[in-house]
Amino acid sequence: MARVAALLRRHDRAADRAQPASAPVHSAQLSLDRERRQAVVRGERVELTKQEFDLLYLLAAQPGVVFSAAAGVER
Repeated sequence: MARVAALLRRHDRAADRAQPASAPVHSAQLSLDRERRQAVVRGERVELTKQEFDLLYLLAAQPGVVFSAAAGVER
């Protein structure tokens, strides 16, 4: 849990510099609205905890990026 929390903190700092906090993420079957903290999968809203949403947003916002629990974020 501590590793995930640290990874999310690092991502939040990088995201604040890289893009506006309200930038939504869209793919064929997934839509994430960070401002409203809403996740929609295949047209149906999915209830997620704060940590689940943050982790999903982290992964979905950076497709192709490899994440390592031991080393943090690798590009």
